[in-house]
Amino acid sequence: MALPQATPLTTKTVFSLSFNRGAGAQMVHVDRYTIEVSASGKIAFVRSEVLSQGANMALGAIYVSPSTISYAEFTALSLPNMNTAKWLALIGALVAPIITIIAWVVLYRNMAFSGKWIWAIAIAVSICQFHLRWPDGAWVFQPLSLNLLGIGAVRSTYPIDGPWMLHIAFPVFALYVIFQDRKARRLADSGGWAM
Repeated sequence: MALPQATPLTTKTVFSLSFNRGAGAQMVHVDRYTIEVSASGKIAFVRSEVLSQGANMALGAIYVSPSTISYAEFTALSLPNMNTAKWLALIGALVAPIITIIAWVVLYRNMAFSGKWIWAIAIAVSICQFHLRWPDGAWVFQPLSLNLLGIGAVRSTYPIDGPWMLHIAFPVFALYVIFQDRKARRLADSGGWAM
């Protein structure tokens, strides 16, 4: 009985990341993550586990997760197919710089703050970033991360085009300046001492 002829697959690796896990003196366990693109433009996320010892290598396991979106959709920053995560990210990306600008205006008008230039620099810094991978709306949180003006967007282009990542951070110092100004105004209105 002859086996049916398979259509050869034309794929290209558009992303690859390898790291050692459980490296010891004798055996190295390598996990490799890739994104494969077929000739039709469909993508699949592939994870392979490889065990190596000296010149000998053995494939431990391979996991393939096909995606329902095309490579063009994966690398685009487009508004169709918006979900809750993407809407939250866009709202955060609008609110963070607005809070920063309001804090600079409050700082400029408030005479009670000493060392205004230090506060002006601190207002521009945001911490605790959220990263949103745009195609699928997956979130990543970095508690110890600094960002200027609270927003950012980046796309990996080496060695190939990857997905867009949207960064949103909390303008902590800007919020502090705004709340201190409100507190000083309440005290001044009630006849107490301001800052």
